[in-house]
Amino acid sequence: MRNCNPLNIRYVKGNTWLGCMGSDGAFCKFITMKYGLRAAFKLLSIYQTKHGKLSIASIIKRWAPENENNTIHYIKRVCNYMGAKPNDVFLFGEVVDKEMCCKMVAAMALVENGEDRLTTQQIHEAWDFTFGEKGGRHD
Repeated sequence: MRNCNPLNIRYVKGNTWLGCMGSDGAFCKFITMKYGLRAAFKLLSIYQTKHGKLSIASIIKRWAPENENNTIHYIKRVCNYMGAKPNDVFLFGEVVDKEMCCKMVAAMALVENGEDRLTTQQIHEAWDFTFGEKGGRHD
């Protein structure tokens, strides 16, 4: 939750996340939580569109690789929170999948931070900020 970066997106010089004001030495620092959530939604969408990681499990295996995390436990916690299965696919940016994508981000923030401090409203507003109220994958 620190740095307004609920999914702990690592800072990479050259990435130009909207609302990013640099790093704390390892992770991006965003001006508000809305911008940190926007970056999370965008990054998960990129995993799907550019890297072919469509399912919950394949996204998390890339997000939290086994050499750094207990990936299987991470997947189970996210799926339990969502009421979903590891191979379920919900497309980031598609309005019909908005609710489940928002739940996935909420669940990942919970796993990353150990506490549930984001509101449903914050997450939904960030989804709308990222993809527009009618959805769609755009910048």
